[in-house]
Amino acid sequence: MARQNVLKQPVGLEELINGGASFSVDTELMEDNKGSENFMEDEYGSATDDDEDYKLMISPWDGSFDELRGQMDKISEYIYKRIKCKGVGEPFPEDGNFRVMIQYNAFQEKIRRPFDSTTLRSSPCQFLLGDANVLPGLDAAVRTMRVSEESEFVISYKLLFGELGCLDRIGPKSDCLYVIRLIRAEDVGDCDALTKLVDTDRRSYSKVKERVTQIRTYAKDCFKRKLLSNAIVKYLEAVEALHLCQLDDADEENELKDTMIALYTSLAVCYNQKDQPKDAHRMLNELRRYCDLTQNAKALYQEGKALHKLGEFSNARNSLNRALVLQPNDKNIQAALKELEATVVKNRRDEKNMWSRAFGMPGPEQQEKIAEQNSDFRQAANTSVLTFVDDENLDTFYLPNTLSETELSILKELCEQYKLKLSFDMDNNKKRYKLQKKSAP
Repeated sequence: MARQNVLKQPVGLEELINGGASFSVDTELMEDNKGSENFMEDEYGSATDDDEDYKLMISPWDGSFDELRGQMDKISEYIYKRIKCKGVGEPFPEDGNFRVMIQYNAFQEKIRRPFDSTTLRSSPCQFLLGDANVLPGLDAAVRTMRVSEESEFVISYKLLFGELGCLDRIGPKSDCLYVIRLIRAEDVGDCDALTKLVDTDRRSYSKVKERVTQIRTYAKDCFKRKLLSNAIVKYLEAVEALHLCQLDDADEENELKDTMIALYTSLAVCYNQKDQPKDAHRMLNELRRYCDLTQNAKALYQEGKALHKLGEFSNARNSLNRALVLQPNDKNIQAALKELEATVVKNRRDEKNMWSRAFGMPGPEQQEKIAEQNSDFRQAANTSVLTFVDDENLDTFYLPNTLSETELSILKELCEQYKLKLSFDMDNNKKRYKLQKKSAP
């Protein structure tokens, strides 16, 4: 809603010049400076707006938190929990990095409406477990959950807003009730996994491969979040680490080869998405050391995209056609071929226009315009010639002296059609064309 009439009395310019004027600011209008993004405005609608959302906005407990704790399981000195809907999968391991997505509504004791709600924001909350930007109590509560679980938590103020609370929204030493649903949890790997290796383990394939798995997981997460530069750095770090490893047997050699194929392919994808086709092509050339590229549809597709951007259209077409043979129903490959052909057609047209301009010749667009003009001239000339032929009183019809060669050619055709004679007189050293009716034999 627009804010109006902030000043209680209008201020005149004369008052400001002669002695000034006094005014007061209504602090109730300064909501932008209140609270933080963790707190919602007190506009909750009604049950008729959306009955289910309205129910979620009402605290499930209207008694004291001490009474509620008596019906819950004690997780720690500061957190009590009651499961409303069981989840699936395994609990979070102690070590590991996970990004979670949750829905929650947060309530103060004996206050029915939430002070914070992802339901009202219509936007789930996402964060990394262990992130310092998240309230410690919320982080600790989610760590006890499984995917799809919905639970209620009474969390001590010591893990939330502390002894002072938070401005006028959260009172001092306020324990809070959180109703949380864990929507999704994803392992995002460890970006520092390889740097944690001691030097003596850096040549051990069995040691390095475990860390590379964590690095690849982290890089994949970066790719999903469009952090392509971060993903590239980590993929290259994994490649370099594997190059330094000593292999003990053929099994390790085969396993290393498969990992390298995946890493170089991922790097090509990242570079193509960053519009760095030279780097993408370089990664694909490295990939040739580990596999037959002609039998790898994904790699051929990436090679086709890179070559397309590099302007090597014939080679790009070959790569994409090979990929399509391997995966005939792949819509991405089909779309890439269609895009390539459109580029080839455009380039041919642009090239023709360029040479036409260089030699003073009309390009395709100009030619089309000229053809249209010639068609209009032919139609108008045909009408004029018919009028001349039908007029028994006229033997000669003089033409404009600004006719082009093409227009004269059209008139010659019409003369043959209607058995007329096209000739000219000299007027001030200029040709003056005229039509004449041929005498009957």
